[in-house]
Amino acid sequence: DSIKVGDRCKLLNNSAARGEVKFVGKIMDLGVGYYVGILLDEPYGNSNGSIKGVTYFQAGSDKYGTFVRPDQIEVGDFPVLDIDD
Repeated sequence: DSIKVGDRCKLLNNSAARGEVKFVGKIMDLGVGYYVGILLDEPYGNSNGSIKGVTYFQAGSDKYGTFVRPDQIEVGDFPVLDIDD
């Protein structure tokens, strides 16, 4: 309930991976429970926003999207990071 589309977040397993929540819901092809789809600021992901041909959000290109469990992110005021900085 505390994670909403449009929230900024960071991935807990990679402090440099930040992005915007684009999807919150169930994805049957990934298993039971809820997932969060994230449009990443930098190419740290493994998806383009699609899973097995179903588009959950538009990431533009591969590696800018990822799907994780809600407990794998922290929502907050996380500005965009540029890996070149």
